[in-house]
Amino acid sequence: MPQPKTPSAGGDENSSFSVARPASRTLVPFEYIGVARALRNKIVAAKATGAAAKLLAPFRPRPGFTPFPTHRRMYRLCQSWVDLPDAGRLSFVANLREGRLRVAELRVVPARIRFEGWDDDELALSLRSMAAICAPPAFTCAETLIADVGLHALARRFERGNDRNEATVLRDLSPLAHAHRAVGGKFAIPATSGGSWVGAVTTVAGQPVLAVRTFVSSPSEPSA
Repeated sequence: MPQPKTPSAGGDENSSFSVARPASRTLVPFEYIGVARALRNKIVAAKATGAAAKLLAPFRPRPGFTPFPTHRRMYRLCQSWVDLPDAGRLSFVANLREGRLRVAELRVVPARIRFEGWDDDELALSLRSMAAICAPPAFTCAETLIADVGLHALARRFERGNDRNEATVLRDLSPLAHAHRAVGGKFAIPATSGGSWVGAVTTVAGQPVLAVRTFVSSPSEPSA
């Protein structure tokens, strides 16, 4: 059963969760570990983690107070949402129509995961979605942890994928969001550019989360 970790003190990384340890894993060539780590470092450097939540904070109802933002203020939020950092952002929506503001994004953020039985964390990327609707005085916001992708799996994607461009690698994570609610147990989810993300579904706070363990270019390739 996954257990929550203590959030990191640095603030650039989201806490994640322990997941069942894979049966076995072979070593990934060092060069691919290096490029996977470099991609994660770029996302850390963008400092986008929490930026969307910070924009939405003034719009959230609080005990004894319900904000009633003006059209101008919602317009400014819409523009600021568009301008959020591109690094790690897979898609977004920002529109204001007839007094109703809708913003959303799908983003990868830095994280750490721990397999059961391991002493150390593994660097990772978490795939998260956020969606909010503001139609004063009503406000709703949903945040979802979709998947955790360890450095091992990310490195395997660089090693085994058809295109090693960083933007393509990140786009290949998008299908995880589409399949998030449709899979159970072990999975092999096709990536956009070919190959598949392999792992198993775990549960965090009662919600399914995809624990991605590796990437394979074909079904016959070892899942390690």
